[in-house]
Amino acid sequence: MRRVFAISLTIAAVMFMAGGVMAQETQQDANGHLLQILKDRNILTDQEFQEIKGQLAQERSEVDQQLSALDRSLADYLAKAGDSTGGNSSYVQDRGVTFTSGDGMWSIYFGGLFQFGYAYETGDFVNNSTGGFGVFENRLDFGGTIFDEKMTFYVQADAQSWLDYSSYGYYDQSYSGDYGFWLRDAYLNYDWCNDAELKLGQFKVPYGRQALVDQSDRAFGHLNLVTDYFRTMNSGRDVGIMFHNVADMDDNTDGMKLEWNVGLWNGNGGNLTNSYPGDHYLMYGARVALYPMGWIPYVEGDWSGSDDVRFGIGGSVFVDEWLAPSPADNPKDTFWQVDGVLTVGGLYFTGEYFSWKYDNGSSDYTDTGWYLQAGYFVMPGEFEILARYGMIDYDDNDQDSEWALGAAYYLNGHEWKILAEIARFTFDPDNGSSEDGWRLGFGVQADW
Repeated sequence: MRRVFAISLTIAAVMFMAGGVMAQETQQDANGHLLQILKDRNILTDQEFQEIKGQLAQERSEVDQQLSALDRSLADYLAKAGDSTGGNSSYVQDRGVTFTSGDGMWSIYFGGLFQFGYAYETGDFVNNSTGGFGVFENRLDFGGTIFDEKMTFYVQADAQSWLDYSSYGYYDQSYSGDYGFWLRDAYLNYDWCNDAELKLGQFKVPYGRQALVDQSDRAFGHLNLVTDYFRTMNSGRDVGIMFHNVADMDDNTDGMKLEWNVGLWNGNGGNLTNSYPGDHYLMYGARVALYPMGWIPYVEGDWSGSDDVRFGIGGSVFVDEWLAPSPADNPKDTFWQVDGVLTVGGLYFTGEYFSWKYDNGSSDYTDTGWYLQAGYFVMPGEFEILARYGMIDYDDNDQDSEWALGAAYYLNGHEWKILAEIARFTFDPDNGSSEDGWRLGFGVQADW
């Protein structure tokens, strides 16, 4: 009888323990108190008391494990279902306001770029001296991850008020005089293995270092005269597909890096389509760059200020061929360039050489150009002085040149900064005359 009673007590205790989380601790205390009373009244022997007490402890452990597993399953389900408690929102530097799902597989961020300033121009290339305020950049962008952290997307649109006004003193060919919204980027990028990523859509053609630097991360706030001329496509972007990667060459995070890009593009620039279907071959090309002492990101300025020297050298080549009535006269553009970059102790130095050859079978011409640019942080991370010089040599012996001096004060890196510059342009046509001009400007930039 005593044994039957003890077994009944054990079953009742287990049932109470599984009855609910809120009552679990209270029921366990009651069971222990009841066991002690039964032992004190000699209803249970010492051996039976210890056996039943051990059984209760074992049952308690099993219930705790089951409840913990249930809690984990419920939390995982809520996160995957997109429960609001599983996600988060925050501001991420260089991106913008970011929203992320609880499982981290989905995210989206919103950002933008705004440049406002004053420019005064005088010289032969303008009919009269002119000056005024302008919104030089007004861009909106958004991007994020889809299904997987390895799959990302990005879209950027331009909504400038003066799309045909150049921020450096002459007509900006990258806009073709259009007004309104201008789609700059719209692409997907998939990190499909450790050795390569795949990008498809409309994005920057990897021709030249400064062209690949984001507009907001340029020290002068805009391209130099030479890079703008030699950008292969309208606004430096085109529609296509590209494989790319930055590879570790010595299994060291801060060691040697090899950057490579190879792809196919339409060859007629962004936002454009072929005038006549089938009259154009795809443009193909590649870029390779080596960084022996560690990666140098596409951001102008030595923000680290380290005494360690870092440098890189790169180059690219692109071929774009058009169809013609006679196959022997197919026009072909061949672009190539080399570039270098060096950073040390607050100094950022870069330069490039460009070549663009046009050949239609019966005649050809070649334009070349080069520029050098340097920036030095007088106040580390805050105040930088800038200088650059560049020249274009046209096949017909015309020459254009630009030199500029500038300064930048950084309130929060490239995100918030104040810019100022003075520049001189010389346009020298082959008829012996020349046109000279000056530009003085200052402005502010907000990038979020």
